[in-house]
Amino acid sequence: MLQKRKNKAVERSESWMFEALMKLLEEKPWADIGVSDITARAGVARSTFYRHYVRKEDVVVQGIDALIFDELMRKLQESYHERQPHPLVIYFETLMKYRDSITVLLKNDLTHLFDSFVDRLETFIMDRYGKTLPPEELTCFQYAVEFQLGGLFHIARHWVQNLPSPLTPYEMSAIFEDFLRPFTMQQYGIVEILRRCMD
Repeated sequence: MLQKRKNKAVERSESWMFEALMKLLEEKPWADIGVSDITARAGVARSTFYRHYVRKEDVVVQGIDALIFDELMRKLQESYHERQPHPLVIYFETLMKYRDSITVLLKNDLTHLFDSFVDRLETFIMDRYGKTLPPEELTCFQYAVEFQLGGLFHIARHWVQNLPSPLTPYEMSAIFEDFLRPFTMQQYGIVEILRRCMD
């Protein structure tokens, strides 16, 4: 489910570069930030950057995967065994935890760099649950998953941009669950699918 753990030095270097880039994005636009700026702020050599990445976009994608996606998947796995909290609550709580990084990326019009996050979640679902479906149901199932994940991401993006919001992760979960009702009735609801994937 999760990527194989990297050694601590690699994780530390990648974390420093991601944090440096997030701080730089608070100070100046994306287009004005170069690899030298990232490495100087992170306190690593340029060769370290190129050992891990090809371009600065890779820092963001890897950071989103290492922080947000991996934590979300770990918490979903834990919640499955404990039967609480609700998977959508976990999703919104995880995004709330990383709202500063997410907000700075959104302000710099870097929403497209979250595509790998949504794609990884979809791939996880299709690999774990899609294989159990008969071929004639697979296409419809995949579209239902993509539709729900896309909607969930866009609603969450709006919610994060408007924090502090009067709506808590629990309230957001309840709202989204209402939107999912037609899918749930067809047994394509993303919440139930995620629970089945954790088996």
